[in-house]
This record gives sequence, C-alpha cells and structure tokens, in this order.
Amino acid sequence: MATDPLAKADDRCFSDILAQRAAAHPAKDALVVVGTDGTEKLRLSYGELGAQVDRYAAGLIERGLAGQRALMLFEPGVGFVVAFMACLRAGVTALPCHLAKPGRSTWDRLIAIVQDSDAACILTEEASIPKLTGWFADSPELSSLPMLSPGDLDADPAGIGRQRPSADTPAFLQYTSGSTGIPKGTVVTFGNLIANAAVIGPHCGFDFDTIVVCWLPPYHDLGLIGNILQSLLDGALCVLLPPVSLVQNPRRWLETISRYRATISMAPNFAYELCVRRILPEKRHGLDLSSWRSAVNAAEPIRASTIDGLVEAYRDHGFRGETFRPVYGLAEATLMVSVGDLDRPARRLSVNASAVDAGRIVPASGAGSRLIISSGKVRAPQQVAIVDPDSHRLCAGGAIGEVWVAGPCVASGYWRRPEVSAQTFGARLADGLGPFLRTGDLGIVIDDELYITGRIKEVMIVRGRNLYPQDIEATVQSAHDAFKPAGGRCSRSTARMER
Repeated sequence: MATDPLAKADDRCFSDILAQRAAAHPAKDALVVVGTDGTEKLRLSYGELGAQVDRYAAGLIERGLAGQRALMLFEPGVGFVVAFMACLRAGVTALPCHLAKPGRSTWDRLIAIVQDSDAACILTEEASIPKLTGWFADSPELSSLPMLSPGDLDADPAGIGRQRPSADTPAFLQYTSGSTGIPKGTVVTFGNLIANAAVIGPHCGFDFDTIVVCWLPPYHDLGLIGNILQSLLDGALCVLLPPVSLVQNPRRWLETISRYRATISMAPNFAYELCVRRILPEKRHGLDLSSWRSAVNAAEPIRASTIDGLVEAYRDHGFRGETFRPVYGLAEATLMVSVGDLDRPARRLSVNASAVDAGRIVPASGAGSRLIISSGKVRAPQQVAIVDPDSHRLCAGGAIGEVWVAGPCVASGYWRRPEVSAQTFGARLADGLGPFLRTGDLGIVIDDELYITGRIKEVMIVRGRNLYPQDIEATVQSAHDAFKPAGGRCSRSTARMER
C-alpha cells in the first residue's frame, strides 16, 4: 500500500486540496475519462489537474467573480471538475446544473435558479457556447448572462495564494429538481463538506490507493460529493464514465470496474437491477469484479431481491454479498447520514407487512411477512431521531416515524429562503431539543441500524392502511412478465440522494 503524504494533515480544505496534492504527489493519477465505447479518452495527474484548476481560479478572480454565484452548464467530464474546483479555490459559489436538451421546463428551471441565486455568469465549455446562445435567445434572464469558457478564464495563478474560507462559507448551492415547485438551493458550506467527508471516507472505504468508477452525473450530490470530491480529498483515482453509458450498455460500467480494478463504485438500486436484467449470462464472460469492495447502494428502500440477484448473477465473477454498501442520505445533510459496515452483508429484517402498513415494526416470518433492508448505521457526527411528525415527540420502541437529522453535516438552509429553511432545518422536539433537519422520510432505528420505509408525502392511506408507492410498484412489476423492472416510478425513492 502507498502512503498518503497528507494522511496526517489536519487542515485539509476543499478550497485548496488540489494545490496541496499537486505539491505532494504531482505524478499520481487523479482523473481518467472513459468514453461510451469503453476507450480511455483522457488521463490527468494531480499535478496537471491542480495546474488547470489554479489557472481557471485565477481567471475567475481576475474577472471579479469572487463572492458571486456562477451557473455551471457542462457536459459530464473533466471540464466540469476543473470549473467546480476552481470555483471553490476562487471563492465563487458554484451552481451545478444539468445541461439538458432545450425545452420549456428546462428553461423555466434554469431561469428560476438564476433569479433565486442572482447568478453573475454562466460557466461552460467553448463548444457549448453557440448551442446555449441559440437555446437562450428568447430568454432575457439567461441570454443576458456572460458565458465564460476555459479560454476566457486562463490566467497566471501566481497571485492566488492560500485563501482559506471559514467553515460557514457557502461552497456551492445544490438545487432541488423543482419538479413539485420552485427549485430551492441547499447551501452546502465548506464545513459541511469536511464533516461529511468524515462519514463517506472511512465508511465507504476511501484511501490513497482507492480506485473509483463513477457514471453518476456530476451535478448531483452523490456523483459530485460521494465520488469526485471524496476521491480528490483522499488522493484517490476517479475514473469517469458518461452517465448515458449505463443505460446504453450496463456492461460498460462493469467492464470499467474490471479493467481498472476499481474498489468503489456507487449507484441507486435500478442500476444494479439493469446489470442483472440487461446483461445476459453469456455476455458476462471476462468480467472480474473481485477488486470491488464497496458497491454503494443509495436507494430507498434497498431491495433484498436486488442484492440477491446481483450476487447470484456475478458470484462466479468475484462479486460478494458483503460488497454491497447500503447508505441513506440527502442533499440537505450534505450527502450521507448512514452507511453499512465494510465487509459485512447488509442487515435485513423479516417483519409483519400489515404492521408496517400500520406504522410499526413487528418481527415475523412466513406468510404475511416482508423483508426490509437496513440503510446502515448512523455515522458520527450525524445524529438521528425518529419522531412523530405531528406531535414532535420521540417515537416509542417499534414505531415508525419521521427521520430527523442533526449535526455539522446538516446544511445551513435554503438560499434566501428563511421561512422554508426554518420549517425544514429548524425543527425542534416537543421538549425543545434541536434544531433538527426534517427529512420527510419515514423509518426506524433498530440495533443502531436505520431502516427507511417510505416518505410522508407519498404514503397513501386506504381503509386505515399506509400504502407505500415503492411496494405498489414492486407488486405491479412482479405481476406479469410484460412489466419491465425499474421501468416505471411511482415515487422518487431511487433518486432520493440525488434530488
């Protein structure tokens, strides 16, 4: 094992971590980009990546953008990473967004984000400027913003220096999807990022020798924080795949893990299901997944059938049941709240299905029972309380309640939304203890393990029974071969950590 020269550094910060790593081990590989065809397109060392980020950051400072907000519209890849890390370095608050095809809903969301954040510019690639200029021609809110490419922001970094932000300084704004209302920007601070890195790093298996394969979109928290930022903080190698490659050819994901001997790769439940359903046994030849130590599953609920199906399908290719790493989290808590133990199969409970529908956990087996899978243990410094959402009292043993979270990983609120922030981030128990983040998720903690059962807003009450969309979805999908697994969604459960 290689020794991390920064392992004992107690002053690491995401604003200048690349500068530190470029100085400590400039030749070590930082990023690899793989195309949809599986070929390696680009490889950057920490020294090369650090130099690009410093020049970009110097350009942002030279343009007077320090302290401003910048809308990021990039294709997934190195360009996004350089721009985002440069924003952190220069003191620019990044607004990572999806570079989607033109459409009214896409424009409305971007306009809402620009208006809410008072963004000063758009950061993008040179090749995207003509396309975006055409798309935004009829939108004064978007067309009035200057579009800056890397060529516009290439400056001498000699004067950057070591500008350390305080822990409560906003690092970036993670905007919600806006599918049910106006997008809200979760304010993720530098302190939040470092606090959550203490959860992600050791409990997901990151270290200096780690190799990560990531196809997740970089503008969502799991791809950005859980993969890219954590890799750079720990000096690991991050291999980036285009997100579209998973849907086009799920085998490409597993091939990349096999070829680069990856130790960590993350995905929601549906991606693992695709690897069982879409990659037929005769197409699995040549895959070696024995290096994969942490297959993070960020869905809720995590399905036992998914775990068992993948282990059965890829056991002969080196995949082990203890490789699955169930997690639970949300953007408002930076990212991860609970994580399963390394090298131990996910905990599962057989419970009375009717009791779950009535809001309680009662162990049972046989007819009328169902399996629920743990989302791992709540990890310090995160704290969790299971609370009755109406009375705000702690739930008694066995009762399902709302998951409330506290600790330094919890974001400071929504950007310029004091009333909504107070409701979501300022909750207090009936006895006054708090503040807590109200997640809107239902669950229970048993033997230190967190089990998620659903979401308050998605529960349907039918003749006194609480029915959960994911259970209806699973029942429908298993009712007939014509229904495609993971092909429909009654809820947003599988994308909860990326919303």
